[in-house]
Amino acid sequence: MAVPRDPDFWKRFSYAVHQDEEAQVNEKSKSTWLHTTRRKKRHSYIRTCLTFWILLLAIITIFVVVIVILVKTGVLKKIHIGGEKGEQGKKASGDFGDWLSGVFGGGGKGDGDDGKSG
Repeated sequence: MAVPRDPDFWKRFSYAVHQDEEAQVNEKSKSTWLHTTRRKKRHSYIRTCLTFWILLLAIITIFVVVIVILVKTGVLKKIHIGGEKGEQGKKASGDFGDWLSGVFGGGGKGDGDDGKSG
């Protein structure tokens, strides 16, 4: 095996190796920074979507629970949909509380009238 005779060979070789190592370190740090930034962005997006859906479900659940409580306690019996509050208007248009009681099943009906005239 022959040894290079050029005195500057080892100097150039050492310099080339050093530059190659530096390039690899810089390349890794750039890709790591880019990967970290993309990961943070993706996690932020996922966190935002998850928060939105949880809040939406919570609002819907609260709304349904409030309606069911109002139906069960009979508070909605006082609300009449459409028409007059007279004898004919009440029987023809029905009662909002009765309608909701029919939808959610009993509990709010006090007199047993389901809004049908017979």
